[in-house]
Amino acid sequence: MTTADKLNLGGQPIKDERDLPANVFAVGAGHVNPSKASDPGLIFDIQPDDYIPYLCGLGYTSKQVGVIVQKEVLGIL
Repeated sequence: MTTADKLNLGGQPIKDERDLPANVFAVGAGHVNPSKASDPGLIFDIQPDDYIPYLCGLGYTSKQVGVIVQKEVLGIL
């Protein structure tokens, strides 16, 4: 996400449920910062179907990709 911060509003690292500094798995994309939405940075102009060749390239079978995209995928693209 290009509109998220890794620090809280006080400028301190985001904390996890134990009140310890959160690792990347607990933080995820960070806290949403709506003011950054007006200048989000890099944006990919991509449609959901554009992921089909990508998934095939990762080695997923047509059947596996079909389950993910919820439609029939004919052959590896």
